[in-house]
Amino acid sequence: MKVAELSGTTNKRGDVFELNGGKQRIVYTVAGQYSPYVNIYVIPEGNSLERDGGFPEVTMASVSGETLMYKGAGRHYLDVSGNGDWMVAVEEER
Repeated sequence: MKVAELSGTTNKRGDVFELNGGKQRIVYTVAGQYSPYVNIYVIPEGNSLERDGGFPEVTMASVSGETLMYKGAGRHYLDVSGNGDWMVAVEEER
């Protein structure tokens, strides 16, 4: 089940979404002509990448793919820095 989705051509933050602690994955697409890239962070609600730091779940150049993610139950949001056309979705088995 898709719990969050975000797309754009520059840096963006998404709305808060709930994870239940089930099996999770991030699905992403990155495309563009001029060095497209994306850094995907899944941040706990109340935290800030600028203030608290963090490690990206995905750092990728022009490609489509998916990766598993292991986050505990709770409220999170997507913080994506990117260039080019990108799309990110978080899915969780429920």
